[in-house]
Amino acid sequence: MLYFSTFFLSLFITMALVPICRSLAMRLGAYDVPNERSVHVKPIARSGGIAMALGLLLPLALWMGRGSFTYALLAGTAVLVLEGLIDDFKG
Repeated sequence: MLYFSTFFLSLFITMALVPICRSLAMRLGAYDVPNERSVHVKPIARSGGIAMALGLLLPLALWMGRGSFTYALLAGTAVLVLEGLIDDFKG
């Protein structure tokens, strides 16, 4: 039952944050303008990874408890998300 509730909480958080992250990215200029190599024809936000990372990390932080493994997992994921954010905003 724990896995089931974790999955649905992650899904709900991600679905709730995607529109918020999309509008924030468009306001901050973190979007991809299509060029000759692009598949999309309209500018598209690059910040979906933030919503997915938070959708994963919030339930894990709630249910994994406190310990060195949890802190290491959260720190490692934070480094990866920060790297992705830098890449999104640098272009």
